Amino acid sequence: MRLFQTLTGIFCLLPGLASATTYYVGTGPNASDGNPGTSASAPFATPQHAADIVMPGDIVLLLSGTYTNVDPNGSVIDITRSGTPKEWIQFKAAPNQHPILRSTGWGHISLHGGASYIRIEGLDIYGHADDISLAEAQKHAHDGGYAYTNGNGISVDGRKDGANQPHHIEIIGNTIRKCPGGGVGICHADYLTITDNKVFDNAWWSVYDTSGISIWQAWSKDNAPGYHNIVVRNQSYGNRNYIADIDSKTITDGNGIILDDCKNTQGGSAQGAYQGRTLIANNLCYGNGGSGIHVFMSDHADVLNNTCIDNNRSPEIHDGQLFSNSGNDIVMINNILVGPKDKPINSNWNNGHVVYDFNILWGGQAGLSGPHDLKIDPMFKVERQLDTLRFSESPKSPAIGAGTPFPALRDDLLHRTRHQGKGNDIGCLQIK
Repeated sequence: MRLFQTLTGIFCLLPGLASATTYYVGTGPNASDGNPGTSASAPFATPQHAADIVMPGDIVLLLSGTYTNVDPNGSVIDITRSGTPKEWIQFKAAPNQHPILRSTGWGHISLHGGASYIRIEGLDIYGHADDISLAEAQKHAHDGGYAYTNGNGISVDGRKDGANQPHHIEIIGNTIRKCPGGGVGICHADYLTITDNKVFDNAWWSVYDTSGISIWQAWSKDNAPGYHNIVVRNQSYGNRNYIADIDSKTITDGNGIILDDCKNTQGGSAQGAYQGRTLIANNLCYGNGGSGIHVFMSDHADVLNNTCIDNNRSPEIHDGQLFSNSGNDIVMINNILVGPKDKPINSNWNNGHVVYDFNILWGGQAGLSGPHDLKIDPMFKVERQLDTLRFSESPKSPAIGAGTPFPALRDDLLHRTRHQGKGNDIGCLQIK
């Protein structure tokens, strides 16, 4: 088992780029797509104009303001251009600015056409789920072509790109909320970094089994060792399906995080089973309709030091807070799982080799447990206050020092240093 792959260099700053251009986008009276866009005093008016002209190494900085989709069914930013391994293209909030993206179409930010070496950082993606009633969504429950109730937050889609599929995408430090479809939805892509995001209240009205963070049918760009996909330090909460899937007529998802069908068995996929390894670590998943973290029909994943509390809120779902279904070469260690007594805390369905140990299980019955698992109250407190989670762990928590170390994990949810020897805490927080 490859439990100790290093993350060294994954989160390093991008190299200095002498030839890069920094573009600004704003909403003030001086903003115009006819401007050069190279200063905050004369910015572009739409981020799409910047996306249409960027070259490798360029940075697009969004100033405070609200940016909307021009095409009623389209995205605010549609990205098809690529950077290079040494010259990434970046779309970011300008320093000390708060740009908001609002779309009533299929997405807020969409990457396709093989767009690669792209970083999206620090943006507030704010959907319109609150403007849709349950009755209106139910009216369109059989309409898979209705963008208004299915729109996503950040979408990376390589299904129509042939051999030129997206890879090396970083989604870092964004707020992604209230999208009627998924928060972060990725399919047919490789080398993904999804870190430090707050993803909440998404997936309510879509007919497509969406979730907070989803990687579906990952594509193998190569077979290089180490982690290809990194899903770390995210808070994913309040994501839920209220509308049944358009085909199965059932509610099955609305998960906090899901690694989904990376064996590529669905929809006639000819990609073959994905060979890359995925790290899902230090995430806090709370109050989702589906599971907190779900590995479904996927192999080669390390699910470490996550905290999943009070998920499975959909009455139709009874699978647990964190589990694998039909997977192989899966490691689930150092996780805190807390759920209601009337539902399973986890489950074990059709799996091959799964290592499950050093977890804390509290609440419902465990379908799978390891020799060092603890069935005890972890004393982890989490409470939602408006759009924010407040959380803490008691200094007397049994999670303290009870985990097993992983050199690959250098820090916790709050970027506090993890112990490299004995004394690693279970769950997303390192207390001592």
